[in-house]
Amino acid sequence: MPRQTLKPILEHREPPGYRPPQPRPRKKLGAFLDQIKQLLKADQARPRKQRHTAKRIWERLCEDGFTGGYTVVKDAVRALTPKNQEVFVPLQHLPGEAPADFGHALAKVNGRWRKVAFFVMALPYIARHPL
Repeated sequence: MPRQTLKPILEHREPPGYRPPQPRPRKKLGAFLDQIKQLLKADQARPRKQRHTAKRIWERLCEDGFTGGYTVVKDAVRALTPKNQEVFVPLQHLPGEAPADFGHALAKVNGRWRKVAFFVMALPYIARHPL
């Protein structure tokens, strides 16, 4: 095997997989990407139910002369749409409240492994009284 082949193999514990040297050119969609970005940006100010779907964006592009297929537009919309929104749930427990849960676990009872049920409760609020 030539060194050029062995070097990348030895640098990674797992195979890195195929990576194209450059992104593939989008012959039909390239001229319309700016229009798609503008539609998606304008949709951010609209209520969720009134936003463009990928199909509606494809239909509007076809009206403007786009000759490509729906799947190409759908993939472009998916790539341009924000994927994850940060979610934050504050955990605040007032006095007298406690988070609790039930569950199952394996436990060794009398030398045998058994599935047992358990109850867990955390007491996050501790009142400090001056002595």
